[in-house]
Amino acid sequence: MDRQLDFLMENWPGEYDNIEQLELLAVSYGGARKDNSADRTYARVARLDAPQLGDNVLLIEDYRSNDRTTAFRKRVYVLSSDETIKAIRVRQFRVPEGTKLGRDTKFQAIAGCDILINRKGDFYEGTLADKNCSDDPADYSMKLSANQYWTKAGMIAAGSWRHMEKARRFACMIDFPKTAGGRPTVTHHYIKIHDQGGEFSFVHPDGREMLLFMRNTWSDGMHRETFVIGVLEDGYSGKTLVYAWGNPGADRIGVNPVFLRVQCDLDTPQNVQMQKDLRPDS
Repeated sequence: MDRQLDFLMENWPGEYDNIEQLELLAVSYGGARKDNSADRTYARVARLDAPQLGDNVLLIEDYRSNDRTTAFRKRVYVLSSDETIKAIRVRQFRVPEGTKLGRDTKFQAIAGCDILINRKGDFYEGTLADKNCSDDPADYSMKLSANQYWTKAGMIAAGSWRHMEKARRFACMIDFPKTAGGRPTVTHHYIKIHDQGGEFSFVHPDGREMLLFMRNTWSDGMHRETFVIGVLEDGYSGKTLVYAWGNPGADRIGVNPVFLRVQCDLDTPQNVQMQKDLRPDS
């Protein structure tokens, strides 16, 4: 059980997004994207330094409808090995509104709503341990593998799962030419986006509104997973100005169609510093 606990603590933390599920469900498809904001799901799972709760503490944040500012649900999970029933027990705690989380925070336990996680082949499955929990049992149904995370919270349809892929975060720099047609040498934006539908809106110096997007997605043309980056005009309702693709595990990707230059590197302290050193006049 300790080995399973270690796997969960090492592999659960990260960012997750269900953009690929929406594509496969044809909620959005093709050139002009339909409005899928109601079903868009993003989750952030992070280790929390809260020794007052124990050594294995996670902060779970769920976001909906493309809103990254207000969490749909925020919980603290405390994981432990339950050798009696051979499962990982998760105690749930509410997160006080407006309270900075840390070593001095007092958390409110959610009584009777423990989750039990059991290994099922290549993935882990969690269900409520007590049917008398006051919350909806579906809100705490979950499955987890090394790179995927499923929940039923706020289900898209009865009995369905929100299927999220684990994302990697990239540091990107967006450069514009100093003069028309010149080499892009001025960095206007240093940003962070993830590779499971990450987006960043910006305005080009010529006044056009643009959207940078990043995806690890299935390529119909090449019949394989592909790492894609692109720039759209006027968001998803506008035309594609430029895009590029590479291997799904690549740690660098970019485009340079002259009117702008985008370079994205896997978000590490070394890469972030390297980018800043590239443009001393930015």
